[in-house]
Amino acid sequence: MGSVPVAAHVCSITCKWVYKVKTCSDGSLERYKARLLARGFQQEHGRDYDETFAPLAHMTIVRTLFAVAFVREWSISA
Repeated sequence: MGSVPVAAHVCSITCKWVYKVKTCSDGSLERYKARLLARGFQQEHGRDYDETFAPLAHMTIVRTLFAVAFVREWSISA
């Protein structure tokens, strides 16, 4: 995958992963969840301030990519 070229005077907004462990009411493990969050506080008013974009990957696409990586023996890293 390629990256989008950014002008020299522009700083792109960073992001961070937030992980959460969900538990059932009895305290047992239900599932793990992860979200990728953009750090919107880094935006500057007046420059692309009103534009938003929310990428969303369906689980079928994620599973397909994992299957392809497994078949081709690619390594996966986070």
